[in-house]
Amino acid sequence: MIVVRTGPDEIKAYINSCLHRGTMLRTEGGCVKQFRCPFHGWTWKLDGALSVIPGQWDFPHVDKDKMNLPEARVGLWGGFVFINFDADAETLETYLENLPEHFASFNLEDRYVAAHVAKIMPCNWKLAMEAFVEAYHVPFAHGQVLSYYGDSNTQYDVWPGVRHVSRMISVQGVASPSKPATTAEQTIEEMRRDVPFFAGKPIEVGEGETARGKLAERAREKISRSIGRDMSGLSDSESLDLIEYMLFPNMVPWGGQALPITYRFRPNGDDPESSIMEIMFLFSKAPDGSHPEPAKMTMLGLDQKWADAPELGSAAMVADQDTDNLKRIQKGLRASKKPGVTLARYQESRIRHYHETLDAYMAR
Repeated sequence: MIVVRTGPDEIKAYINSCLHRGTMLRTEGGCVKQFRCPFHGWTWKLDGALSVIPGQWDFPHVDKDKMNLPEARVGLWGGFVFINFDADAETLETYLENLPEHFASFNLEDRYVAAHVAKIMPCNWKLAMEAFVEAYHVPFAHGQVLSYYGDSNTQYDVWPGVRHVSRMISVQGVASPSKPATTAEQTIEEMRRDVPFFAGKPIEVGEGETARGKLAERAREKISRSIGRDMSGLSDSESLDLIEYMLFPNMVPWGGQALPITYRFRPNGDDPESSIMEIMFLFSKAPDGSHPEPAKMTMLGLDQKWADAPELGSAAMVADQDTDNLKRIQKGLRASKKPGVTLARYQESRIRHYHETLDAYMAR
């Protein structure tokens, strides 16, 4: 595809193939005024209209008005561009179901890409995606977070009639139920250790206060300073918790303000044993709309770690722990004699929901 902005509020997507003899018109992105085939010079305008046929006298049978570049359907939401090759598919607006309503106050379209890291993963893309949509694995894969991450307290949401969207809200600022003796001071100390965002002056818990409440208070203060807006009205959950949505089949945008992340998972060519995972940090723009230069994507190879991308901060450690397990999952499933997997009814309900939607599409 060639994805191009044809106006201030219009984006189109063209099939990247010359209508003369099929040459790719573009092999890289950039700012151009037209699409010119490097083989014979056929040229199209940005609006897809054919403008130049070299030696046009030799093509009396070609009607230029009927040689526009074929288009795919384009939809826009939250600053993201969605492309659909199926001219008869439902609209993006109906496909998104309840997602725009849920993100109405999170304003993804008013953010910029502060970090963008992709990595070749040692597993199928669907396995990678499934590892990041449940918290059931946290006590065993991420033991360092148990003093401040209430893994078993995670709320999982699937809604009747909603096919493409699910959600989980992982509570932070409280200890895991597996560590009931954790003190408020320990919760704060270990969260500050792992999440530099909470650094700075000491956080003290007074009588009648909780570690969660004090951490949320610090988060609101720092979020307000960082984006130049008064965010004191944020709820504790919006300012502290991990509010993670999934848009079928491969996009995972996070709501709230605590950790403004979006994941994307996709195949690595035709190799079912590997995939590409992307982590994007989407930070809010200044009140006047200004922002730093958007980050260019850092691409990590199969043998590199997420920690090799320092822009990810402490999130890299968690992603590396999951990646180590995903190597074992890919190999273990290949060796398994058991048909299928065994899923929890609640804590892995989003994976169940995903497979129900996938089965419905496969049955068409």
